[in-house]
Amino acid sequence: MSVDTENNLWVGSEYGLRKFAAGNNSTFTLYDTSNSPLPSPYILDVEADTSGGIWIGTSAGLVRFDRTNWMIYNQANTGMPGRIVYDVARRPSDGLIAIANNQRETFPYTGGVSTFDGTTWRHYTPNNSPLTHWQVVTVEFDADGNLWASPLSEDMVQIMIGNTPTPTPTPTASPTATPTVTPSATPTATPTATPRATATPRPSASPRSRPGPRPRATPPPRPWLYRLEQCSRQTN
Repeated sequence: MSVDTENNLWVGSEYGLRKFAAGNNSTFTLYDTSNSPLPSPYILDVEADTSGGIWIGTSAGLVRFDRTNWMIYNQANTGMPGRIVYDVARRPSDGLIAIANNQRETFPYTGGVSTFDGTTWRHYTPNNSPLTHWQVVTVEFDADGNLWASPLSEDMVQIMIGNTPTPTPTPTASPTATPTVTPSATPTATPTATPRATATPRPSASPRSRPGPRPRATPPPRPWLYRLEQCSRQTN
């Protein structure tokens, strides 16, 4: 059973494929070889995809039904090693389809694992891979995208087709951002009147040194005084 994107329930059986509409448990639509291109009414698995389609594993190949078109994949157009599709798996990360298939009615018995990416088919068998047995009945993807396969009677096989897990980095403290100073607008200078240049004062003239008083000439002897002295001497 599988539920599609519109909540329809799809149920596979040995007598065709039934669709129950959402909320309706009493009536259903039956698809079989009489009213659809299904290559076999023997349904072994159903798997919904995110595009609204249903992948159907039958005893005569793989079918995809998108509610309008039927796509049939078989040995003739894909090269799958076994015509009976026992199990279908879809990888959530990219929609890769894997099928477990084998063919046990005709010798030599064949089977293996096949993958389909929407364009290319790849097949894994005991002849071209370490697969331990051809009778593969179950496939499933793990969280890393690798594929696990069960060859009914011999062990379990892991097919490493996933992505190598990327280690989760240890969170580190985020550096504290240094605040950037927002420059303030430079104020526009208000023009002021240019003051007139002040004349450089001339140096004051050093005051002239005043000459000292000229020495007076010795006055010539006055004649009357000389006579007076002579008279005085004569008297004595």
